[in-house]
Amino acid sequence: MRISWFWAAGGRRGRAAAGVGLAALLCLAAAPDLGEIPPSERAEKDVLKVRFGHRLLQRTDAPMPVDVRFLWGGERLLEGRLGMEFNDGNERLGSYAGPEVALSKGAQSYRWLLPSLPIEDGRELRATLDFRVRGGSPISLPGQGLQLPLVGRRSFVMAVSESRGSEYAALLPFIQALRFDRFPVQEEVEGRRTLAAVALYQAPIPPEEFPELPLAYAAYDVLVLPGDGFALLKERQTKAIQRWVEAGGSVFVLAGQSALAPHHLRFLNELKSGGVPVAPGTGAFSLAPDGTLREAGGVPGVGMRLLRACLGRAIVRAAPIRPGEDFHVPEWRKAVAFLWGVRADVAGRIEAKGQWPSLRGESVRGDEGLGTHCPMPLTPIQKVLFPKTVRHIPLGTIILVLSLFVLAIGPVDYFFLGWIRQRRLTWVLFPVLSISFTLFMVFLAERAMGGSDHRNAAVFVDLGPGGRVLRQDRYELVYLAREREVRTPLSGALFSGLSPEEEANEWDQRGWEDRETSRPTARTPVAFEGRYPGAYEARQWIPQWTSRMSRTLRLDSADAPADLSLDWDALEDAVRDPQAGPVFPEAWSRAAKVPASSADLYVFSSTGSGLAPWSWRAAFLLPEMSVRRACCHAPRGMFQWLFCVAPTGGGRAEDLPVMDPSEPGARLVVAVRRSGSDIFIYRRLFHVE
Repeated sequence: MRISWFWAAGGRRGRAAAGVGLAALLCLAAAPDLGEIPPSERAEKDVLKVRFGHRLLQRTDAPMPVDVRFLWGGERLLEGRLGMEFNDGNERLGSYAGPEVALSKGAQSYRWLLPSLPIEDGRELRATLDFRVRGGSPISLPGQGLQLPLVGRRSFVMAVSESRGSEYAALLPFIQALRFDRFPVQEEVEGRRTLAAVALYQAPIPPEEFPELPLAYAAYDVLVLPGDGFALLKERQTKAIQRWVEAGGSVFVLAGQSALAPHHLRFLNELKSGGVPVAPGTGAFSLAPDGTLREAGGVPGVGMRLLRACLGRAIVRAAPIRPGEDFHVPEWRKAVAFLWGVRADVAGRIEAKGQWPSLRGESVRGDEGLGTHCPMPLTPIQKVLFPKTVRHIPLGTIILVLSLFVLAIGPVDYFFLGWIRQRRLTWVLFPVLSISFTLFMVFLAERAMGGSDHRNAAVFVDLGPGGRVLRQDRYELVYLAREREVRTPLSGALFSGLSPEEEANEWDQRGWEDRETSRPTARTPVAFEGRYPGAYEARQWIPQWTSRMSRTLRLDSADAPADLSLDWDALEDAVRDPQAGPVFPEAWSRAAKVPASSADLYVFSSTGSGLAPWSWRAAFLLPEMSVRRACCHAPRGMFQWLFCVAPTGGGRAEDLPVMDPSEPGARLVVAVRRSGSDIFIYRRLFHVE
């Protein structure tokens, strides 16, 4: 049984009930063949059954695609939504109420994308289920188990577009050659398998089941599109893949002898041009009369083209895989390192020797180094976003009020009532004094802590050629004067609650030396309802006078303010200058309508052996170290080998840095300025040849 999938924004009440339910459902990709229904799962009259099926573990800190199969035995149409509450033991991690569906008698299957779940102890996650019938009582359902990555283990997922017939089986050696874990480590730490903390899963997906929404690819690290698996992709699918790659993803396209359509050619040429439209006949690739891919000028491709697609990476090979081709040659090792975002200083060793270097640092013990998570230290940014009008009551004031209260209920009460010969009134005076001092302290607290709600954000906006927005990463701090539920309507975005502010500071100071004591604390549970990540609502319960941070990842320009108009391409000449620092403010003034005096400017240049920063700080909006850490990973854990990961939208924000500090010629221009209550950090990555 194959599963049909739909892209819809909603339904109309005037349609048939089944049409309404299907139009309201957003499925991110087609689910796999779940097989025939066994006799034990035949539809029973007026009984609803639900089964989960997922072929792979969740990618670390990323959404997880799950196949959901409904089996309804009633004659009437059952309309409603499936509710899921996720629990790790006694801890509630969050909930998700999916899009509305209309179930007819029999089996129906969908693929949904579940939000990133903050599980930390590696046990099997349990989902408590109920079906919330429209206009009726909920139907309780048996719970389901979901397998998530183990603690201390990092999971990567490589999605492969399945080819027709026997071609996929013939390409298995090629697909296996793209795995980074095929390279041994130079020196095993304490005699243990260093790569045991890393899991790399292959997910074969039929071409017709590839998502048409760019954010749906956050479930994968790398895409492999071989032969017919690429040729059968539709234009909307290639456009979604292109947006995801430009935002930091990786793709390997093996065209082979498959006949391609014009939209495939446009996809490849725009990857090469960084998303800039290419006129027919002027791109790096062209099509032969039979539709096969050719290099520019009609020359058949024989090698691999390694392309930098804005923040992402793409490898294109026009020629098919030769029988008996050797995948252990330096050319292939270089391609694998490039595809997975390996640091330049490590990639050279892989290309030359085909092995990973040993891990550095005395705190790395066995396989714990690679599997340890390294969340971004967001505490300095959170302190900047915290409302300035909120302050704590001075300790001296608290001591003074408490002292006056003790005097009032002690000596004053005793001597005053004794002097007027009314000591029996102490039973009246004591409650009055207690209530009065309590109300006075509440007044002082509300005056100090504030009576207004605040929502401030730091928004990282990554730009491509021509100032085109590639992605937006919004880190929002919500501070409430009254306890309540915060509802955030979203469309086309990945939302994740971040851990309390202490976590990043603790990890920044202690690293991974003691996994038990420095384990990240739980995030605030988030309740999702709707078509994630299409159109849905995220809800969080926030206590009074408490701040919570959340993350929203978009691949569009919905939140970018229009008052910053900058010709980024005009800055390229200045950036290419090794001594760009002294001339950069002048270049900024020529290229920007916003004067340099209203922003903080940074140029991070890689010298091959480290990062050479230059800054022109006029507004002092963010600490310079916070800006640097948000742009380049510190060499810790897995990031001793990798400089970035594909977009995840998760709460650890490990996908925020975009620059390789060891790559010669890498330049990152950063402009930080304020717009209202929000701080915008604009970034443009250049590669100087």
